[in-house]
Amino acid sequence: MEKIVLYTHPQSRGRNVVWMLEECGAEYECVVLNFGEDLKTPEYLAINPMGKLPALRYGDTVITEASAIIAFLADAFPQANLAPALSDANRGAYYRWLFYTASSAEAALMEVAFQFPIQPAMRKTLGYGSMEQVIATIDGQLQQQPYLTGAHFQACDLLLAGLLMFASRSKALTPTAAMQDYLARIMARPAFQAMNQISEAQLAQLSA
Repeated sequence: MEKIVLYTHPQSRGRNVVWMLEECGAEYECVVLNFGEDLKTPEYLAINPMGKLPALRYGDTVITEASAIIAFLADAFPQANLAPALSDANRGAYYRWLFYTASSAEAALMEVAFQFPIQPAMRKTLGYGSMEQVIATIDGQLQQQPYLTGAHFQACDLLLAGLLMFASRSKALTPTAAMQDYLARIMARPAFQAMNQISEAQLAQLSA
């Protein structure tokens, strides 16, 4: 197995990558960086020229973008059963929700959280349409089944749940009853609880 190094901050999307690594049962090292100057050093910019977190080094391969890292890890650890096999037709539904979360759902929630001014005439050109459409789409799916693609938790659920939790904390979203039940199931997972403990330890490390 390749050596895995995660560059992260406990209040960044790196939390979700830690959670994913725990779901995978992976052995990994965390390099915890402060926002600001730590992300502008030549050493870190050589890893991620955007100066953003998280970034993952998998052997000699560097992956940025939290959704890309999570999707990569799902395939790198097939024994964790966090993604359908390439030959499985359910891979289509998995991709649908993975990309819907990373594009439409996140864009809609960020619009509300940061109060971006969107003119009504612009709505038809936006992939997500509106926050109301996004909520209705997700809620409708979660009313039908326990997880996005059926009975089993997968990487697309991790990505969506992390986004919904952020949106709820930031008051950009009031979760529906189906979303609340969904999040309760997910927050009971041992890997999610392990991530919270790791995040608390990382925050203590940064403030020491």
